[in-house]
Amino acid sequence: MYPMAPRGRNRDAHATFAGFVFQVNVTIRDWLELSPGQHLELEAGEDIDLIQEAAALGLNDLSRLQQVKQLRKKRLTLRSDDALEAIANFCGHRRSKPDQNQEFRFLTTTRARREQKWTGAGSGIETWEKVRTGHLRDEERTAAITAIKDFLGTCIPRVPKNIRAPFEEVVRGDYEQFAAMVDSFEWALGTGNHKDYEEKILVALEQREPKRTRENARRLYHDLFAFVFRLLTEPGPKVLTRELLAGELKVTNTELIAAAHLREWIDKVDAILERHEQEIKELRTRIPVERARIFGQEWAAL
Repeated sequence: MYPMAPRGRNRDAHATFAGFVFQVNVTIRDWLELSPGQHLELEAGEDIDLIQEAAALGLNDLSRLQQVKQLRKKRLTLRSDDALEAIANFCGHRRSKPDQNQEFRFLTTTRARREQKWTGAGSGIETWEKVRTGHLRDEERTAAITAIKDFLGTCIPRVPKNIRAPFEEVVRGDYEQFAAMVDSFEWALGTGNHKDYEEKILVALEQREPKRTRENARRLYHDLFAFVFRLLTEPGPKVLTRELLAGELKVTNTELIAAAHLREWIDKVDAILERHEQEIKELRTRIPVERARIFGQEWAAL
């Protein structure tokens, strides 16, 4: 056998595993918040895709593609590799399905930082969000979009050429195409880490059933986590629906009710056994006294 190499701090993989847990927890939270006509597709376009079925209304289905990253000790800028990759991916999605109504969300634990050589106020990402949310209008909006477009024109995303090509087409293309991409791309920064999302899930589970205790909510969370994690390991389509969630919660609730009844029965049995043990203890104490009394009476009779 070869001697085991010492494990240095740079080999600590806890951040990687925390990222996995973060993705699963975000998935569970989104699953709990599904509205009628919505479902989630996992690892299809991006990490978590929210599909709004609108065919009944005569509209195109709405797809919200979501990329999830738990970034440790980093501030995000438009020049960051993760940011450029997300933008490039969305440009690729838009080119591959030009007739589909698509939105993109980059959800991460980190916050924005001002870019070097950014000439506008705040940061490029903050300016982007002001455009998307409608805080900038008319000339201010046009100037902000133009500044973002010019800035990204100096950036080269570290992605394969087939993904870089759509990025360059949008960034170097006409203004209206770029503006439409900005309006559909959300920077969801500083959202909290995997532990924060676990707490959000527990609160949501408690609110769905007012009589549900924190202990029962935690049990449900563990079951849902195992279900999603198992699903992510399977090949092929991975879809989460409201009906599937209801079935999982119903099964788990049935188990919890059965466990509660069993616990109640065990508590009653424990109480009976404790009472019997106390009675036996009292009898053991009284027996010597009774023996002495009876023996004394018999001795006196002699």
